[in-house]
This record gives sequence, C-alpha cells and structure tokens, in this order.
Amino acid sequence: MFFNTNQVTGDPTLESPTRDLWFDVTKFAAQPAFTPRTNPVSYAGLNGPGATFVDMTLTKAFHLGPRYRMEARFEAYNALNTIIWDQPETTFGNPNFGRVTRKRTDSLGREIQVGLRFVF
Repeated sequence: MFFNTNQVTGDPTLESPTRDLWFDVTKFAAQPAFTPRTNPVSYAGLNGPGATFVDMTLTKAFHLGPRYRMEARFEAYNALNTIIWDQPETTFGNPNFGRVTRKRTDSLGREIQVGLRFVF
C-alpha cells in the first residue's frame, strides 16, 4: 500500500489487522500544502488482504472398445466460493480510511465447467 499525501508518525502496521482496522489510522495526519514528504512511500509488512483459491478437477475415462474412449471432465475454479477482498481505503479523510470494504472485481466467484471428449 502507498501513502503519498499523508504525514505518518511511526509505523502504521498492526500485529493482527482486521477488515475494520487494517492499519493504525491514528498514525496519520493531513500533510500541509507544499511540504515535502519525509515518511516512506510504503512500509514492510503492510500488505493488502491475501487471496486463497481452491481449484478442483475431476476426470474419468471410459473405454469403449479397444480403439475408442470417452473422457469426462468436471472443473471448478474457486470451488469453495471464497470472497477475495480488495485493498483497504487509503484516502485520508474518507470515513472508511483504514477499512477493507470492497471485494475485488477481478474475482468472479465460483466458476464451473463440464466437458466431454471422444477419442478415436
């Protein structure tokens, strides 16, 4: 996460962040106009929420004589349908500053596909 326009006193990293308080918001203050930034742009260990996906594939081959075979596939992406949270709000002055309130838009949730293949 990047904090470009805020004045930060100390390290805002929390030991056990939650969605309601991802970093220590009491360490931030408004940066006076035309004041050079003295704090780092990012902090080690202060990352956004992680993403964990469970993908599954089940396949079965059916032999239809010595030369032919049918293959069935069932695939599930994000099979447990877990929510992947977006980055916390980093706009100082926003009522949700320091909170994770949105889910990522590039994660569509569970996706399932079924396929059959005839091999001859």
